[in-house]
Amino acid sequence: MMRTSIWMLFNCNKIEESIDCLVDLNGERIELCFMNYENARLFTDSIGDWVENKIFKSENWISTCEPNPMECVYLIIKNDYSDKNFVYITELISLCLRITLPPPVVISRPGNYIKNGAIVNPGWQSIPNPLRCTNLVIDNSKVEKLVNLVYRFDIKTDHRYPYFEEVLKVAEINDVLIEVLYLWAFIEGFWNTNRGDSKLDQSFNNLLKTDRFPGANKKDPRIIAIRNKIFDQNEVIGAKNFSRLRNILAHGAYLNLEDSWSNVQWNAIYEQRDLLLHTVLFALVEHNLRKK
Repeated sequence: MMRTSIWMLFNCNKIEESIDCLVDLNGERIELCFMNYENARLFTDSIGDWVENKIFKSENWISTCEPNPMECVYLIIKNDYSDKNFVYITELISLCLRITLPPPVVISRPGNYIKNGAIVNPGWQSIPNPLRCTNLVIDNSKVEKLVNLVYRFDIKTDHRYPYFEEVLKVAEINDVLIEVLYLWAFIEGFWNTNRGDSKLDQSFNNLLKTDRFPGANKKDPRIIAIRNKIFDQNEVIGAKNFSRLRNILAHGAYLNLEDSWSNVQWNAIYEQRDLLLHTVLFALVEHNLRKK
């Protein structure tokens, strides 16, 4: 039995030109293509008809709780692949998509089209309302990062990679203060090597040196750049030292401060959330691969 699959990506900029890439997974060559709605509906064979007549019908699409299909980016497996690899391929690509394009980008569950059989449209989990808008662009660098992740994880086909789901669920809360606090708490606990009380600065250094940039020392320019970004963001917010923002959030001091924060300060908080999320996710990639 042969099938193909499709994902819908919402809350990122529309792409004008399609981007193709190839990956070999579990003995099969998979042809991936990122494209906009217009190109997807014109795609040859059954995929274009699926997009135009099953996913979106302009005369009767009335949903108010799901993204408009015309506003989504589509990831399509252009070729047929065997049913025996269905779960492995869709789970692996879904995980790598969520790491490469984390919330607030919203990624559907994969839709599946079985030749001469069933059609299951892409499905959405709850969409945050209001949804923080992003200007993320899916370009060649993002696609290369996705392909690199797919190949790195495609080592042992029955292996499950832990910790990602816990972090990504928190990143979907849609409350930036809770998300920042959780990310700092996760960092402090997960990368703590002390037998006694944890220290945030030390845990963050452990994250950077052991997993984000394995083998790097504290003078590595990549580590210095991330730490300096955190310091700069905290200074804008008014948190004078490395762990001050975490303490403001953890101890409830933000209740007396958030109404006075300017747009510039709020932007710094969102930037720190995004920086921490990216850093944690890609550190967990190295951690999982090393520990498997």
